[in-house]
Amino acid sequence: QPKLALQRALAGVDTQAARLRARRIGGRLWRDDGLASWMVEVPVSAMAGLLGFADSQLPAVAAWMGEFVACLSPYSDAPQIGRAHAAALSLLAGFKELMRGASPSAAPGSLLSRVIAEADAVGWSASHGLLANLVGLLSQTYEATAGLIGNSVLALARQPEEERSGAEDAAVLVRAVSRFDPPIQNTRRFVARACEIGGAPLLAGQTVLLMLAAANRDPRGEGREFGFGHGAHACPGQALACAFATGAVEALMANAPPDLLRTLNWSYRRSPNARIPVFG
Repeated sequence: QPKLALQRALAGVDTQAARLRARRIGGRLWRDDGLASWMVEVPVSAMAGLLGFADSQLPAVAAWMGEFVACLSPYSDAPQIGRAHAAALSLLAGFKELMRGASPSAAPGSLLSRVIAEADAVGWSASHGLLANLVGLLSQTYEATAGLIGNSVLALARQPEEERSGAEDAAVLVRAVSRFDPPIQNTRRFVARACEIGGAPLLAGQTVLLMLAAANRDPRGEGREFGFGHGAHACPGQALACAFATGAVEALMANAPPDLLRTLNWSYRRSPNARIPVFG
């Protein structure tokens, strides 16, 4: 029920409008010395606005999400988890306020109103679960969508300068990056019953590490992007994530100084499954 409600609600989002929203926010938030924070603030702010938060609330929502995602990493320490707990309470309180209609931005037509309508339609009445999934939508933009934006920036930087026209098709770039340098590199699945795959015996309960980034490069995959999952595990937000990333790349190309891509330095966030650049 929860996944069906989210799939239906996200399927109704105008991705062209979402792209333009991300482009506007990206231009507004652009700072020549703040690429690292910009990369995560743009998609979080775009998603929060789509859900119904007012523009004045977006900086606080982005800050809370920055604190919250620390608890999702196995490398988090106790102080990070403590701050994440406080941020989670703030995020839940913000969504509760929107759901009560206390905020003037919680208007009909917001993504939040569509999620609530679809939840009612499929009989999903667990309000706390709904709130948790709404926070989850924001966390995905902070991590996976931000990683898609960052890896797209790196793809631009790796192009020879003479081939960089400044008028690249951002949507084509983002689609290529989502396949060849995806933010989510692997995932885990669990063996339900004993079987054999590729000649290797697997026992019930064992863990299988799926190398999604490698599957993306397998010609037998016919160009599919496994980083967004597949089949029953397909991400319902794929089109929206690509729209946000495309708008952000367009904003970068319109606002970044000419020498930014030449002078980038970066590392990658410590993560067991994600490839998310951290810009210096």
